[in-house]
Amino acid sequence: MEVLNIVKARSIWLFPIAEMNPKGKYTPDIFTWIKDRYEFEKIPASAVDLDEGGALVFSRGRFTSMEGFVIRIELKVYNDGILTETISSTRDSDSFTEDLLQSCMKKYDLVFNPEMIRAKLYLSEINFRSVKSLFNINKRLSEFVTKIEGLMPNNTKVNYEIGGLHFWPGPTISKLEPLKFIVERKLNTLPEENKYFSSAPLHTDNHLGLLKELEDILVI
Repeated sequence: MEVLNIVKARSIWLFPIAEMNPKGKYTPDIFTWIKDRYEFEKIPASAVDLDEGGALVFSRGRFTSMEGFVIRIELKVYNDGILTETISSTRDSDSFTEDLLQSCMKKYDLVFNPEMIRAKLYLSEINFRSVKSLFNINKRLSEFVTKIEGLMPNNTKVNYEIGGLHFWPGPTISKLEPLKFIVERKLNTLPEENKYFSSAPLHTDNHLGLLKELEDILVI
């Protein structure tokens, strides 16, 4: 398996942001300080400069990855948590969030501890190439695809194939329902290219490990 690129590596930490400032300290320069520390190219104009989802948006920042090179950072701050996104790894996204919170705590004498976190959520999206088609699951399914093609109207010539595998979570009482694990043929690619897109609610490295395992299971 060959990784073509990390499309998205999103980390979400859910906790009440207001609890970081129990004394209600006035921090009018905090946006500018965050901009300077992480070299964000765009920051909110004020505390009420929210996007449609109710977030303070910091765009195109810079941070040193766990491997030691500079990566791009996208940051959204909500009332109930922080969303960080990179195109390197969810571990890098987590590392940035940790650095941001610890640095703000020291700079402005704010409060943060891990017990405040209600949940951590992840979204990993990867484009990759497999050594062979991942959809050679069952010979009978290939035969079924041939039947679909044979039943198409005479003036319609369409070649069908298995387009993807979707693993759905079962019902849960939690409002934080996990996302699906998906493997699909990458858009605008030919079947023989064996290029795929995958999305999972996992750390990037765990996601990659499962994709390799899936390749070993399905490739004959």
